Amino acid sequence: LNAWEDSLEDEVKASRKEEMVYATKTANVAAANTSIMMAGPVIVAVIVFMLYAGVMNGEMRPDIIFPALTLFSLIRFPILFYPRCLALSADAIVSLDRLQKYFLLSESKPTTTMIKLEDLNEGNEVNASTATPPEKKRGDLVAKIKKGVSFRWSKSSKNSNSSETVEIE
Repeated sequence: LNAWEDSLEDEVKASRKEEMVYATKTANVAAANTSIMMAGPVIVAVIVFMLYAGVMNGEMRPDIIFPALTLFSLIRFPILFYPRCLALSADAIVSLDRLQKYFLLSESKPTTTMIKLEDLNEGNEVNASTATPPEKKRGDLVAKIKKGVSFRWSKSSKNSNSSETVEIE
């Protein structure tokens, strides 16, 4: 074994132990949230019947209870996913705010400079900061390799036909 493997193993174990603490907390919160979401519609029905019978002094008869349970089963889905919709809405608001900040940023300066082809052909000195892109026409000469010049990948390449200089007109 290499000498560094033991110390690296200890660091990995410590990191994994810390990660498992956070993973356990996350799993416990997710389980509690799921339990509450699943019990939510039942809790709503029990609270409504308690208020009806206790506060309103209503009589608990089958002709009242069964239609109410049917209505509660119809609204079960919205009650079940209401907390998730709130969380997703909050995420959407944060995302839209970030996108808005990004889209309202000023334009960045260009990182490349364009040199007019005509200025190069005439031998004039070109100011790259004020140069505009050349209009390309079919047949325009961009580069010309003079006779006796070849290319190689690196200086260490063994090519007898290669030259140290390449001239571009």
